[in-house]
Amino acid sequence: MEQLLITLPDNSEVLNEAERLQEVARKHLEEARVNLSKQDQVVIQEQRMLAKVQEELSVLQATHKALQEIQGQERWIDNKFIPLTQNIEKEIMLKIYQYCNEL
Repeated sequence: MEQLLITLPDNSEVLNEAERLQEVARKHLEEARVNLSKQDQVVIQEQRMLAKVQEELSVLQATHKALQEIQGQERWIDNKFIPLTQNIEKEIMLKIYQYCNEL
């Protein structure tokens, strides 16, 4: 019977070890919470940056579309309107020249 008592661990030692393990687990849990909180902040910050980039992209796309429209108008002026006005001007100047020669 004495041998049986000697081989059993002391309950206080077991309790102290359990408390120590519980404290270690509590510290690990708190570290995990802190890390998760930091990761959440990073995700929120990246979401804000993404929203800002998407907004800038939208503005750039609208600007690009406006630029394309202006370039189309410029091509129409250069390729159609100016040659047409030059032809009209030549015809009018020719008529004025002919009229003045008749006098």
